[in-house]
Amino acid sequence: MRSLNHKIFLMLFCVLIVVKLFTAEVSLADDPIVAFSIKKGASFDNKITENSYEDISKYIVLFTDENGFLGEKIYFILVDFLWWLIPALYFVVVLGARYKSRLR
Repeated sequence: MRSLNHKIFLMLFCVLIVVKLFTAEVSLADDPIVAFSIKKGASFDNKITENSYEDISKYIVLFTDENGFLGEKIYFILVDFLWWLIPALYFVVVLGARYKSRLR
């Protein structure tokens, strides 16, 4: 069972890292339209403002909407907060389990 938990955690962490590094909310400086996009190169920026429509061609646009996209708040919780919090909590749990097993 413990091995399964490790595999699930590792898979979840890898998915969060890929989402963090390769997706972004791309918007234009003078337009309320927001595009949820895949970046062609990895970066930690997840909110990008471009100056023209030609600059948006650098991204693979999945969908667009005005003034944000559906699930935007959840997306930013994932990429700003949970992608590092989940591994930190897992590290604490593993250390606690090892410490507990040493006391026996």
